[in-house]
Amino acid sequence: MAENEIQLTDFKENGKSGPTEEQREMTEAINEEVVTLTSGDIGHTHEESDGEGGNRAIYALVTCRRSCSETLTEHRAILVKVVKIAFFIGACVYLGFAFHHSFGDKQSLTLLGYAVFSVCYYCISRGIHKYGGTLKQQFGGTEKNSRFSRISRLVYWATVGLLLAALVIYVVIDSAIRRPQNLVSLVGVFVFTGIMLLFSTRPDKWLADRVTDYLEHTNRGAQFVFGYSFTDHYVAFKVLPCIIVFSATISILYYLGAMQVAISVVTAVMRFTLDTGPMETLHAAFNIFVGWAETVPVVKPLIDGMTLSELHAVMTNGFATVSGGTLAAYILYGAPANHLISASFMSAPAALSMSKLFYPENSRRKRTQKAPEIKSTERGIIEAASSGAISAIPVIAYILVHLIAFLSILDFVNDTLAWLGARVGVAPPDYPVLSFQYVSSYLMWPIALLMGVEVADCRHVARMLGIKVFVNEFLAFEDLGIMRANNQIFQNYTQTSANATWHWTQTDDIVLDATGQVLPGGAISERSAIIATYALCGFSDLVALGIMIGAFSAVAPSRRRDFLRVAPRALVSGVAACFLTAAMAGLMVD
Repeated sequence: MAENEIQLTDFKENGKSGPTEEQREMTEAINEEVVTLTSGDIGHTHEESDGEGGNRAIYALVTCRRSCSETLTEHRAILVKVVKIAFFIGACVYLGFAFHHSFGDKQSLTLLGYAVFSVCYYCISRGIHKYGGTLKQQFGGTEKNSRFSRISRLVYWATVGLLLAALVIYVVIDSAIRRPQNLVSLVGVFVFTGIMLLFSTRPDKWLADRVTDYLEHTNRGAQFVFGYSFTDHYVAFKVLPCIIVFSATISILYYLGAMQVAISVVTAVMRFTLDTGPMETLHAAFNIFVGWAETVPVVKPLIDGMTLSELHAVMTNGFATVSGGTLAAYILYGAPANHLISASFMSAPAALSMSKLFYPENSRRKRTQKAPEIKSTERGIIEAASSGAISAIPVIAYILVHLIAFLSILDFVNDTLAWLGARVGVAPPDYPVLSFQYVSSYLMWPIALLMGVEVADCRHVARMLGIKVFVNEFLAFEDLGIMRANNQIFQNYTQTSANATWHWTQTDDIVLDATGQVLPGGAISERSAIIATYALCGFSDLVALGIMIGAFSAVAPSRRRDFLRVAPRALVSGVAACFLTAAMAGLMVD
């Protein structure tokens, strides 16, 4: 044996017969590494004194490195705690200096909010990790006990009753007394719910600013790739890059476990309040944060065993909600960010409610199955960001091709309608140009009124609803952004000039007489814009119907007939869920 190898007898101590198996493996590993490092390029023989010194140095280096590695592995838990404590102390010191330097302004309160959220998230996640299993063992099987079941139902209905009473009191005090016109939206709530029951298969602002500020950082990446004039192509180079950044952010949050905690909390709340099954409830909560396409792998293993009502609920969830990346695009179109976020959260329980009302569950089987756990497959935060950005590519492709296709088709339809209208005298100057938007503004007018939209704005909002349902929601949000911008210009014009005058054109445009500026399509009030935001926030249009059927048929071909059977009803339920959230918003908003 060479001098640089370790003899197994070196491990023998007084009273011991030989090395242990662990010592034998460690010795062989060290010898192998030393031989590898000392062979080849080193080229010195053992007879050379310089070579002997070099080999001893390498042996010492390898031994030291392995010893450090074993020490770190053995005391890893302690080191992790030390790092966490050091980070906590450092964060406290930083917050102390920051609040001492400045406290009470917007930025300091934002920092305080981040700190409180981080502490709450850590405490909740640690509590679930440490005591979740114990609580599940203690209470997981108690539903079989009839007494416990009766108590649970009593608590459930008491909670529902208290919530309804609180809602009625709030509506009476805040709306009926101060703004009685808001009660029109309450009529809309009952009408949309009643329609679902009638055709049932069984006829029995701060957060918005933070999101907007975060999306502004997309400009740096877009500017580097597309140049300083990237805003000249607003949709392609401004809106779509935000989807990439937002998708990467959500993927990072999944890797860190933050999204799983949020989804589990929302799922628990909805299961308790709506009394729905675990799979469909998890799917609805999942849809709040990501798009329906990303949820298909979650439900794929269970699709074959789902009832028609559960399939209907899953599809309705997809139609009534949008992905986080799409939400970012809506914000850049000009929709109010805070209400978009609220609409995304409200649409999930509304979708489940409308789905179960429109297609109730016939099966009386006990829903004891567990919803699958959502885990991130990435091995690092960089990989999570990369996979999230790459997953946005199909979304961007979907948006691009549909915008190109449907803008072209809509333009053709409008030209055809204008030509047909001109043949019978429906043309300017006596009548406005006949178009799809013009027809929709009358067809959807009653729905806009029932949501609580101001009468003067009903035709404008109805036009957006027609575009959303029959064409594409992106075009509707583009129209909404133009209406909001026009309203801002109109308000500035009327407030800065005492004798400001304006007039309407046959095409619903507003012409500011003093400046000659034309506001295309007119303008709507901020309240009507907020209600429209809730109504438009959903992946529910005729094109989405075909996409949804195709996607689910690809993962479960054996149930294609069932998908074809429930998908049209699910689309109607999804649209109704969006309209229901809009009516609720109209009831509450000033």
